[in-house]
Amino acid sequence: MRSVGRWHRNYGRTLSGFRNVSSSSSSSSGKGASGKGSSKAGTTSTTKEAETHAHHTPKAPAAPRRINISDIHRMTKRGVPISVLTAYDYPSAVHADLAQIDMVLVGDSVAMVELGCETTQSVTMEEMLHHTKAVMRGARRSLVIADMPFGSYQLNPEEAMRNAYRFIKETGVGGVKMEGGVAIKESVRRVVQGGIAVLGHTGLLPASVSAIGVRCP
Repeated sequence: MRSVGRWHRNYGRTLSGFRNVSSSSSSSSGKGASGKGSSKAGTTSTTKEAETHAHHTPKAPAAPRRINISDIHRMTKRGVPISVLTAYDYPSAVHADLAQIDMVLVGDSVAMVELGCETTQSVTMEEMLHHTKAVMRGARRSLVIADMPFGSYQLNPEEAMRNAYRFIKETGVGGVKMEGGVAIKESVRRVVQGGIAVLGHTGLLPASVSAIGVRCP
């Protein structure tokens, strides 16, 4: 009981002290306000630090000018190395921007890496659009290219054009990637003539696993 009574007396003195500060002269009031302001500043700083530690996903930096296909052409002519990274989500895209990666590819390999599929053939247009939107939100500087999924451009040039337009209009992506060689040249020509940049893909063709029987590790 004595300790409780002592606590009440000390608390009363503290309240009395606050009243005295608030009713003091203008000069001492100014000093009190200054002290209070610095206390608020310390509290604000602590709050900001707590918020920073509470969120592990980095925030996207302020949007700089985005790299475009003309920049890539100039870099190629000057012999400047071009950095390219694959990303499937917002956090990866933010890190790509922080590292100043020139080009970011939203690959159809998302089917195997993120969605647990056995091959890249399973990924759909809707899934690729979804992941491309996330990457576009995180990568503000890089030229982002979206992989057109298996079956979205092989049928005919018109189908390729229609799906390529969906990527541009629904995600704002800078271009599309189409896997194949001579067999898809008409589709590639049609998409480029339609005003969309196309990144070629030759060599090993993971999307054609049903025909060639070779899988990527």
